[in-house]
Amino acid sequence: MFKKYVFAWKDGDAERSVDFFVHSRKTRNGFQHRACCIGPLPRLDSMDKDWSTYRANEDKLFKKRVHKIGYCNRTWECYGGQECLSRLWEQLAKLSFVDMSEICKTNPFRSNEEPEHTDLYEPDELFGGFERYGK
Repeated sequence: MFKKYVFAWKDGDAERSVDFFVHSRKTRNGFQHRACCIGPLPRLDSMDKDWSTYRANEDKLFKKRVHKIGYCNRTWECYGGQECLSRLWEQLAKLSFVDMSEICKTNPFRSNEEPEHTDLYEPDELFGGFERYGK
């Protein structure tokens, strides 16, 4: 399972959007969900005021854009990847310089209904399994 969720918001006169992706795959001990956030997020800090603080915050944000959870059995989720996406959203919302309420007032992944999404090709299917030749 590989899905893409797009959230849009108004930033002054400009229309902005951010993408959330979730990928589920089997592991030896069960399965794993990996979620990531790609795109500009609404920021409370400004590049114009203090460049060094803005750059330090950018590094923190880069590290918080990915979240993964491993499971050894099935969980109680309304849809696949819900818990991982929800935790990623909360992880980003905890950052003092990011304003996730600009995108959505509450965590959209906490509701029982899945937000609008696009199913994508599995990365493994898309690129194929690479095998070592000449063992």
